[in-house]
Amino acid sequence: MYPFFENRYYDDSEVLIELGINKQFPLHFHEGLELMYCKSGEVEIIINENKYLCREGDFCFTDKYDLHSYDSLTPSEVIFVVLPYDFIRIFDEKVHNYSFERNMITKNENTKKIERLMSELLSADPSDIFLIKGNFYLLYSEIFNKVNLVQSGKTSDDTLREILIFIQSHYTEPLTLDQISKELGYSKYYISRIFNSYIHANINDYINCMRVRLAAKLIVHDNMSISDAYYTVGFTTQRNFNQAFKKYYNATPSKLREQKFYPDQNIAY
Repeated sequence: MYPFFENRYYDDSEVLIELGINKQFPLHFHEGLELMYCKSGEVEIIINENKYLCREGDFCFTDKYDLHSYDSLTPSEVIFVVLPYDFIRIFDEKVHNYSFERNMITKNENTKKIERLMSELLSADPSDIFLIKGNFYLLYSEIFNKVNLVQSGKTSDDTLREILIFIQSHYTEPLTLDQISKELGYSKYYISRIFNSYIHANINDYINCMRVRLAAKLIVHDNMSISDAYYTVGFTTQRNFNQAFKKYYNATPSKLREQKFYPDQNIAY
């Protein structure tokens, strides 16, 4: 499965706090900061191609637009907190041109305070923004105290994120590798190499995948007609749409509509 942009936020105050049981989630990225505290079990977390084995008492975190996924290797319970960018703006300005040297704090580094703060967030009233922000600031203080900041120049990870964010903003429009190259100022050969190296797909396949995912939502969830859906998401012919749809879902659009289900329906776009 290709990485996707997860769009959960309908306003700047919406926060996701949940207890994940045996959680698995494919490679994705979003504008918010994500915090993960492992209460039990073992979870493999990949962040920008760095692999972390998160066990009971361990804590992982991602920055905005970090590519990440998680996969429970044993029965597990993990507290997940995803905060919109508005919450982290003040810290983002502080660490401009810097990054954390790692994305994990282990139980051996004393995560008792982190455990308490994450547990309080889990039981908090979602409307109590002051408590949520207060606990988040204390958690971010723990990250600053336990993980070194290192000066970071532009990396391939940064270039990939730039490409993915641009595609996310324009994939329902006519979009080609040449256009992406012109808009971002990189050669199309460099873009292709970076993209293939990280995503293991060509850009056209990725764009069509994004379009098909959105089309499935429009057809199954929003009850849009198939002809309107393929045009809305950026396909120019129904033949090309049907081919891409079957390639990704191994089913026709009408079949998924009959089933009233599509595999990515729990993903927010």
